[in-house]
Amino acid sequence: MGSHTLTAVARDALGLQFTSDPVTVAVSNESSPPPPTVTRVEETDPSITYSGDWRPADPRPWSGGTAVVAETAGAQATFAFTGTSVNWIGFRGPQTGIARVFLDGVVVADVDTYSPTEEVQAVVFVATSLADTSHTLTIVMTGEQNANSIAAYIVVDAFDITP
Repeated sequence: MGSHTLTAVARDALGLQFTSDPVTVAVSNESSPPPPTVTRVEETDPSITYSGDWRPADPRPWSGGTAVVAETAGAQATFAFTGTSVNWIGFRGPQTGIARVFLDGVVVADVDTYSPTEEVQAVVFVATSLADTSHTLTIVMTGEQNANSIAAYIVVDAFDITP
């Protein structure tokens, strides 16, 4: 702990020495708090309820090995969790559409999951600074799609929560 003064010394090929101006640095041995623990919840967890038509997604390197896809407007996935932040892990690609996201029953975003290239295990929605209490995150397949998308599929792969 304490304050220290540092200088840099350089020598060239002729043996000439150059010294930098001194810089004062404060050193602390106090440790930083550990980063928050993130918990991954797979799409098969009982904390997630599905309504409408969901089916297993085609094979890709999904989190936990599997994911589900909705192909019909109105299909919903509702995740019940406790924490201060949540990430929806899904899929972006040329065949994906727009989902409406609700947090605790309130519409918070319409998420366009279209991408010209496939992105597996993509973070498609993030909510932070939540009260550390029980929440629900609901994803609704709207049936709408980006003008460049060839379909409107919505994929749920997993959720990450931070206490």
